[in-house]
Amino acid sequence: YYHLVYNDKGNVEAAKIINSQDVYDTHDDEAFYAVKYEMFYQIHPKHDLMVGTQIQTTNHWIGTTTFLGSQTRYKRNIQNPYDTSYVYTSSPDGNITNSLSFGDANKLFAYISDKYRITPRLNLTFGLRYDYFSYSRQGQFSPRGSIAYEIIPITTTLSLSAGDYWQTQPLPDYADRQNLGINKYLENERSQHIVLGLQHILDEGIKLSVETYY
Repeated sequence: YYHLVYNDKGNVEAAKIINSQDVYDTHDDEAFYAVKYEMFYQIHPKHDLMVGTQIQTTNHWIGTTTFLGSQTRYKRNIQNPYDTSYVYTSSPDGNITNSLSFGDANKLFAYISDKYRITPRLNLTFGLRYDYFSYSRQGQFSPRGSIAYEIIPITTTLSLSAGDYWQTQPLPDYADRQNLGINKYLENERSQHIVLGLQHILDEGIKLSVETYY
């Protein structure tokens, strides 16, 4: 139950929970195995090529989600024309169980990037990465790039980078209440990053990094 305070435009100015109750409880145990390979190769005095790939597979995923019994939620209109009352009642008690064994779900990524030295102090890097998740059958290409300038050679570098980043959903999100598989093919999450960073080597083996990102 909530107590809501509205202004004359219908916007909520304050909200207070009067009473609440847990809806479900979930417990998941998951583990993966992975094999990764990376190669660095200088194809030209001004070009450094980097190639990598990783294959990751489930060792196991055992998940149990327990829903409580009948849940009824009320929202009441108290002296407010902007509020709309409704009643929602959930289904009876139920358990969702999920189980994946070795090799049932695989994650694959591969990437290639080229670091180009425009000048001895200015570097430009472009890369492309591909991610695929066999369980949801989702795959995406992710372009990325960065430019870095050595303010003080070797010790201090200013960099600006941008790119797409894709990530699979947490495994429990692929489950559904009736075990019908309706969430199995959820799209991966996407984030577009812009990062400004400053790196400074303080001493041998000690580096300071400061970044801000959007």
